Amino acid sequence: AEITVMLIFNCSRTAIGRDATLRDDRSVEEVCKALSERSKYSRIEVSESCVGIICNLANCDADKQRERVISANGHKEIMNIISDGKVAGQVVLQAILALQNLSYQNVYTQRQLTVSGGIEALITRLSISFKDGSSSAGDELCTE
Repeated sequence: AEITVMLIFNCSRTAIGRDATLRDDRSVEEVCKALSERSKYSRIEVSESCVGIICNLANCDADKQRERVISANGHKEIMNIISDGKVAGQVVLQAILALQNLSYQNVYTQRQLTVSGGIEALITRLSISFKDGSSSAGDELCTE
């Protein structure tokens, strides 16, 4: 089944990169450290890669309405866009999808899902469109 995922990031005009502060005054580093510790890829390099990836994704041009859109088809393409390496990409993917307790429904429509938790300040919308209502988005997106 073909599944398209679009991530839309908030852009900070003042605090970009490692200084960006997320909800509950948690820094990008703290969020990534927590996420990588909860992952089976618990290594400092993974946490560092996560920081760099999320900060780069959140860094947008000022004239683009403070949002950046990333579109991808399927799980592997999302990871390729997010990260050069599978391990770090998997952690960020978990941050975006699995660890945020998003629930997917098999419906033949585009669903708007709100991301909650540590990276909510960066990711404002996650839209998933299904071309095949019988497919399982969770299986497509959240497995390795």
